[in-house]
Amino acid sequence: MYQILLLALLLFCAASPVGAHDINSYYPQAREGFVRFGYTRVSTEIPPAQKDLLSAVVEYRFNANVVNVGQALHQVLNGSGFMLAPPAATDPNLPALLQSPLPKIQRHMGPARIDAILEAIAGPAWELVVDPVHRLVSFELRQEFWPCGYQPAGNSECGR
Repeated sequence: MYQILLLALLLFCAASPVGAHDINSYYPQAREGFVRFGYTRVSTEIPPAQKDLLSAVVEYRFNANVVNVGQALHQVLNGSGFMLAPPAATDPNLPALLQSPLPKIQRHMGPARIDAILEAIAGPAWELVVDPVHRLVSFELRQEFWPCGYQPAGNSECGR
């Protein structure tokens, strides 16, 4: 009788592979987006800032080496997964922005979203343009600030 019970136990153990269980069988709350480990409840959802990279909340203190807007924009984008678009693909007025001095009031930015910091550094005359496919960022001069005679995409209106 002892041998039959031992054989049945061995067959039962062999039929259920160790470690092949779905996490939901151990943690049914994982279906709800959370897993409980002991006394800690951990989310299984990806945080929004990891999905929308420019929505990450950051804080910057620019050192004395950052003297113009272009350098500040490069520093903010460093590590974000995005970079400034190449000059050939940008607004022809963009060099004026990039070479502008960084205002003292903007030497400390945040905590705020990366896209909000980029927009604040560029100022109200510029619209943030994001290419999520190539992970590029640029700025276009808003229409009300177009110089007379400026004709992007065939438009011949003056800004003011």
